[in-house]
Amino acid sequence: MKRLEKKVMLGVFAVASLLTSCDPKPTKDNTVFNNGVFVLNEGLMDRNNSMLTYYDIDSAKSTLDVFQEKNHRSLGDIANDMGVYGAKLYVVVNNSNSLEIIDLYTGISLSRLSLLDENAKGRQPRKITFHQNKAYISCYDGNILRLDTTSLQVDAKTAAGRNPDGICIASGNLYVCNSGGLDYPNYDSTVSVIDLATFQETSKITVALNPTKIAADADGDVYVLSMGNYGNVAACMQKIDAQTNVVSVIAGVNSASNICISGSTAYLYGTDYSTYTSWVKTFDLTAETIKGDFITDNTTIQTPYSMSVDELTGDVYIADCLDYQTNGDIYCFDKNGKQKFAFSAGICPNAIIRFRQK
Repeated sequence: MKRLEKKVMLGVFAVASLLTSCDPKPTKDNTVFNNGVFVLNEGLMDRNNSMLTYYDIDSAKSTLDVFQEKNHRSLGDIANDMGVYGAKLYVVVNNSNSLEIIDLYTGISLSRLSLLDENAKGRQPRKITFHQNKAYISCYDGNILRLDTTSLQVDAKTAAGRNPDGICIASGNLYVCNSGGLDYPNYDSTVSVIDLATFQETSKITVALNPTKIAADADGDVYVLSMGNYGNVAACMQKIDAQTNVVSVIAGVNSASNICISGSTAYLYGTDYSTYTSWVKTFDLTAETIKGDFITDNTTIQTPYSMSVDELTGDVYIADCLDYQTNGDIYCFDKNGKQKFAFSAGICPNAIIRFRQK
């Protein structure tokens, strides 16, 4: 599971409408966010209870749903991903088939872009990433949408594989995990390579079954987590070589469900279902070996659900969604794995962004 002032866009892209907003024009004079943490909470299916939590570092206070507070409406149903680009926060809302674009000074929505296909059917957007004034959004309908971050309009789409999920950019290409997640048990097992200059797929790379998470390192190598079939095909971690696109399986990394890369270190978490215990480990990308457990102060993460790294300080943020039904918790650890602080978020916190105004 894991976003209003334009006219309906018709024709080949047919990505629906930008409805007119009556909110006041945002300005820097009424800044709300300066130094804090955004947490996106997906909520529960068909409950329309996605939330955007904001934790202020300086005051150590959090607002459980700052989007509702500033806009007097919900984000929608199953907010799946978010990203900051320029002075805007972009929120992908999967089950509402929308992209919410939020002013970073005030928290006020600038537009809510409805993502529908030519037949007014929802595209089920999943993940978002950015490159050179464009946003790229993977959609479960098999397409990647390209959004111009100046006009806030979708200006192109291109086909990938079945049910595209995780995406990342490396060496001038967009790498897309084709999960086939809606075709259980017939998952996909490919990663599409899309040339950003032409916005066309140039190749499909065969990987292990059900790829979902993907991240690139500073050298352009791409790491893929495939979930298998949750039965007789095990999950695994793979590396796609930046120069050759040759795939190799990383030995000793089993049951990892998420990856976050910072410098020469990858942070991984997963669950050992034989013991129903979760783990968070660091992985040396140079030596391609597990370095060990990341958390060093006995803090317990019951159900890790998302993770991010503050590149300025090396702090690592990990979300615990607990039982998937109640509000989760966010933990901040220093680079040595010791807890610095924690705060509450909403149901199923699935994306975390450490934010500072420039």
